[in-house]
Amino acid sequence: LVIRHRDDLTSCLVIFNGWNEIRADFLRKLDEAGVVCVPLIIGTGARPDNVPGHWLDAANLATELRRLPTRLTRTI
Repeated sequence: LVIRHRDDLTSCLVIFNGWNEIRADFLRKLDEAGVVCVPLIIGTGARPDNVPGHWLDAANLATELRRLPTRLTRTI
């Protein structure tokens, strides 16, 4: 659905539970369409190689969320 409406988007905050090639392909398609994406990826353990965006360790999620850049967390 997001890919179908990508022409209406300029940016997208994407939250994934885990990481795999299907999710990587989804981000590639949005990038190719000119959509600026900020991926938040919730996983376990250390950040794997070649994972874009912000890796959030599920075991320490509250701490990880507090570490995000303020441009992502400030309220208007």
